[in-house]
Amino acid sequence: MHKRLKNRLSDLFSREDTAIWIWPAVSFITHLTVICLSLIYSRPEELLVDDSVTYYVPAKNIVENGAFWGIETGHFLWEPYRTIGYPLLIAASIRIFGDFRYTLFLAAITSAISALYAQKSLKILSGNKSASIICGVLFATFPPSLVYSGELKTDALFGHLSVVCFYFILKAVSVKKEKYLYLAALFAVLMQSLKPSMNAFFPLLLLMALFINLLSRQRIIRIRTLFALAMITTAMPLFSIAMIYRDYGVLTHNMQGVKTARQYFMANYYELFENKDWDAAREIIKKQDIENAGRMKVDKPLAARVFLVEDIEVKKFLSDHYVAAVAIVLYQSVKQLLSPRSDYFYLSKYLKVVGVIISIAMLVFFIFGMTVIWRNGMVSMCIVSLLFVGYFVFLGSISAHVASRLIIPSDLAMMIISSIGISTVTNRMIICRTT
Repeated sequence: MHKRLKNRLSDLFSREDTAIWIWPAVSFITHLTVICLSLIYSRPEELLVDDSVTYYVPAKNIVENGAFWGIETGHFLWEPYRTIGYPLLIAASIRIFGDFRYTLFLAAITSAISALYAQKSLKILSGNKSASIICGVLFATFPPSLVYSGELKTDALFGHLSVVCFYFILKAVSVKKEKYLYLAALFAVLMQSLKPSMNAFFPLLLLMALFINLLSRQRIIRIRTLFALAMITTAMPLFSIAMIYRDYGVLTHNMQGVKTARQYFMANYYELFENKDWDAAREIIKKQDIENAGRMKVDKPLAARVFLVEDIEVKKFLSDHYVAAVAIVLYQSVKQLLSPRSDYFYLSKYLKVVGVIISIAMLVFFIFGMTVIWRNGMVSMCIVSLLFVGYFVFLGSISAHVASRLIIPSDLAMMIISSIGISTVTNRMIICRTT
């Protein structure tokens, strides 16, 4: 037993797998550095801005009042605009350390985990040593991952967990074993607890499962497994539906979706098809929604009426403008992919151009990487990767005007494949120069 363990550890830390352990350590150090700088140069109240407040207040109420509630006073109903995962992590930090800021250190840990599973994903996709180095550097220095690690928001954690989920989906397709889909489902649930947008993840997971069956001559995924995956990935949404129905009397897994559709999707329509200023259109809707939200949380009958009216309004808007809706999704998806991946690129028009060039380069190398994987006979990997990337780009396209934080999962998956593209191009350039 001792000899077997020794051999296993020896294999694990062999020279061949050195990169698998070096790059997670590098990623951990870079993210930890950003987090420490954020804590040193930011007062506690400076971290509680924008969305951060909507995570902190429910966490504070969990600790002080035992209720997941987004207002400091009131009836302590179930918070209908957030999922409970991140507030629970903040509450644990407050309970154990007496300070919410220790929650930020989780992002450094998950960054190392994501870098590890990025390297493992590369091994499945036949990435070489140079691709491993490129991927490690990209994961350690990716601006949105670093920036949002230093903020009290879910985006960095969410993106890091998505890499693990992506790996297990690739592994399931690679070895055609359903147990890896269960592991992917587990991480999908963890992601669901951080963001309500992930509540629609189960159709994608079922598509992956069915796809594995189609690739095999024998049925690899059993019907009961498909049913189990559906149950696992719908447990969190069903729980949220039950809690919101209990307190507000409306059937929805989260009220944030309707608010987002009103504030962003409809504003995009007014900008593209009615030549109205996007910011002005969004501010009018946002102001109305903020006023409604404040009253809704303390008035159950009003909450039900306002939500139903807004829900009907959004559905009617989509049904009346379904062609425009598809055009907006496509337009916003392209815009998200080509936009700079950091707010710092918007400090000047020249930096913005640089940011756009970097985004275009990443997209081009992603296409190169996909081509290499396809030519290596791994067509299934290409399709699965496109489904995964496309899903999160789609979510980003309907969730905001342009926000790099919303497509971090897509970017991280794309970087894994882009590293193969960069490696292939550079290796060919070296060969051409030496011949």
